[in-house]
Amino acid sequence: MKYAKLLQAGDTIGVCAPSSGVRESMLPRLDKAFSNVRELGYETIETASVRRRAKCVSADAETRWKSLDGKSNHILEGRMIGGCLDVLCKLLGTRFAPVPAFLERYKSDGFIWTLESCEMSAADIYRSLWQMCECGWFQYCVGVLFGRPDGYSDTYGFTLTDALESGLGGLGVPVIYDVDIGHVPPQIQIINGAYGKIDYNDGSATIWQEMKV
Repeated sequence: MKYAKLLQAGDTIGVCAPSSGVRESMLPRLDKAFSNVRELGYETIETASVRRRAKCVSADAETRWKSLDGKSNHILEGRMIGGCLDVLCKLLGTRFAPVPAFLERYKSDGFIWTLESCEMSAADIYRSLWQMCECGWFQYCVGVLFGRPDGYSDTYGFTLTDALESGLGGLGVPVIYDVDIGHVPPQIQIINGAYGKIDYNDGSATIWQEMKV
């Protein structure tokens, strides 16, 4: 497992916005965050996109996590891998996603998939999850975290929970959704490949991440 080197005082931290930039009302918080980082001894640099927004607006959302099976408690433990479903589905079957080999290498740890979407309908989400499953990407999966989707719409009464149940229900593992990951704030950072433990309890959760080799 390869991880980025730990930051040292004097290093430069770059910030960009590959998705939507920071809305005007949140700019004081952004400036405060930059100030805090510099006080810790780091340099900062940002792209123009950070303070620029077009039509892709991230809406505020409730932050209560939910379990697809309705249970109020789950504990998940394993390698945390995932990303934006809009991008991952395009990598299926290409040389840029040797996922089956990665799963075999770390299969003894089990895997917690951390997924989200930014421009998908419920039907799009279901089709992508189905394809990932058919390609063997959910082998050794012990649980799934799914973030609040941005740019989302139901499909003729087919909802997000329908999509998750149809696409992931057959795995027989806990599926927790409306999680604080992805395009819709608030968000937490997930280290891809880290060994994680999630303690989900009645709508909230604690996540531990260890950079295990």
